[in-house]
Amino acid sequence: MIQSQFTVTQPTQIQFGAGAIANLAATVKSFNGSNVLLVVDPGLLKAGLISPITAPLKKAKIPFTVYDKVDPEPGLKLADKGTKIAKKAKCDCVVGVGGGSAMDVAKAIAILITNGGKAVDYLGLGLIKKPGVPKIMVPTSSGTGAEVTFTAVFINEKTGSKGGMNGDPLYPEATILDPKLTISLPPHVTAFTGIDALTHALEAYTSTQAHTISEMYSLEAITLIADNLPAAYANGDNLEARSAMLMGSLLGGKALATAGVGLVHAMAYPMGGMFGIPHGLANAVLLPYVVD
Repeated sequence: MIQSQFTVTQPTQIQFGAGAIANLAATVKSFNGSNVLLVVDPGLLKAGLISPITAPLKKAKIPFTVYDKVDPEPGLKLADKGTKIAKKAKCDCVVGVGGGSAMDVAKAIAILITNGGKAVDYLGLGLIKKPGVPKIMVPTSSGTGAEVTFTAVFINEKTGSKGGMNGDPLYPEATILDPKLTISLPPHVTAFTGIDALTHALEAYTSTQAHTISEMYSLEAITLIADNLPAAYANGDNLEARSAMLMGSLLGGKALATAGVGLVHAMAYPMGGMFGIPHGLANAVLLPYVVD
């Protein structure tokens, strides 16, 4: 039965495919960006894996500043520090590169540049009053779906609790999904993030807010992840499996953005906030018990 009333917001331009990262500079320019803050997962920087991201910017002579102060469970202060750096460098576009943490920090910085204040001021729903500077997400893992959601999740250092900034201004203007950028993801991280994406799809599908479109996203995400996560885990160089996982993650993110999540996430958030357990691992531990 089709739900009588529902709303779906889809503001993010999606670019998908092997080699799509080559479009980064053109995408920055399309949103009138001329000076970029690159919010990068520190693991990528240490491993020397950001050259596919910086190369298009260098070729187009677009200046950029790298900010890599990102933790697996980021605190609010990381967004505040990044905002100061972005303002000092006069950045007018933010590119988030990495997993959900890097993308959430990037989204928050883009909002803080224009709205002012501190990240803690925007924890909650509908507290963001102004659009941020353009935000472009480049996921290098297949799990959070942060590249297409209106949420940025943080640890509140003062309370130890985990919560989110939520609102339509947090939707990225664009996301570039290049499966080649996920090849280097270690097997255990592939597993954690893959289960996170699966949990998004399952919980959105069973949500009381589910509707025809969210169910379409959820079911396709479940199929893609179930069929390809074992292959991506077993052989990280399997580009077909990596591509399917990246799409499954995106669809899971769109499902949660339109229908929400449930009990698994409700319990996983405090596990991350109190004990520092990686979000995907917390979901993996909890999911069988909730489903059962």
